[in-house]
Amino acid sequence: MAWIGIVIQLIPVVISLMRIVEGLLGDGTGEQKKAYVMAAVKALFDAAEAVHDSDMWNKVESAISPLIDFACGFLFPKEK
Repeated sequence: MAWIGIVIQLIPVVISLMRIVEGLLGDGTGEQKKAYVMAAVKALFDAAEAVHDSDMWNKVESAISPLIDFACGFLFPKEK
């Protein structure tokens, strides 16, 4: 269950990364932006060497991916 603690600690990082990516790639697609955020989180995860097995990243990734989708709706609502 250590992966849940990691996901909770990553929430503010993910939101900050989303804002940065949105500022840099405002005209890019949502999938492109999400890919950049996921890559950045993965790089941070690897660099910190927080875990020593790849299964941990799979659990964290599966929790972060929907978080990005959910937060995006609040941070960057589509104009009607």
